[in-house]
Amino acid sequence: MKMTLLSLAMLAAVPAVAQETRDAPRAVPTLANDDPAWADTARFFAGVRTGVGVPPGGTGVAPTLGFEIGVSAPKGFGFGLHLLGMANPPSVAALNIPKATWGMGAMADLRMYFQTVEPLTLYATLAGGFLAGPGESGQNVVLPLINPGFGARVKFNDQMYVAFEFGAAGFYIPFVNLSVGWEPQRLAKVAPYAPPPASTLGCSPYCPPPNAPSAPPAAPAPAAPPA
Repeated sequence: MKMTLLSLAMLAAVPAVAQETRDAPRAVPTLANDDPAWADTARFFAGVRTGVGVPPGGTGVAPTLGFEIGVSAPKGFGFGLHLLGMANPPSVAALNIPKATWGMGAMADLRMYFQTVEPLTLYATLAGGFLAGPGESGQNVVLPLINPGFGARVKFNDQMYVAFEFGAAGFYIPFVNLSVGWEPQRLAKVAPYAPPPASTLGCSPYCPPPNAPSAPPAAPAPAAPPA
């Protein structure tokens, strides 16, 4: 008899325990990502770029000098634009492009940055552009450029950088480049002013603006004449 009563009591308590367990707060696992977004870490840069290429089968080296601007980031994508001039540009017999006496052109590159130990950042790059100048025969020569490469950037301080890059111009002309430039800090985002709610200032329903002129003191009431 006692065992029967005990079993009935336990069966009656099961729904109540299940209800309490279901209503109790649960610790739901969440994935937190505190890394800043690319737009919050990318920075503008501008600098001077110089380098030298060694055309296979050519005579002498091909030095370059120019300017660069772009966007860098600790990791992720970036890009750059380059204006450059070259002395002793090579000919490309496979494309029937003759040799030019000098050349000037522009390039755009897409970069993939890899975050390492501060202040070093590594990146892979693929650049495309052109180089044009007068040929030895007097006719203009246009040399297309597709340059894969790999580089490293070092930040001297919060506003200066130096970068070293090497690759193969046109996939067959080895080159090395050196860049020095300015990379300013990003401007801090300032949230617009929002006045605190009136309920927190103890002046509900209306709070005067800060530094508002106070009302002039009231004049004293005239004294009553003696009886």
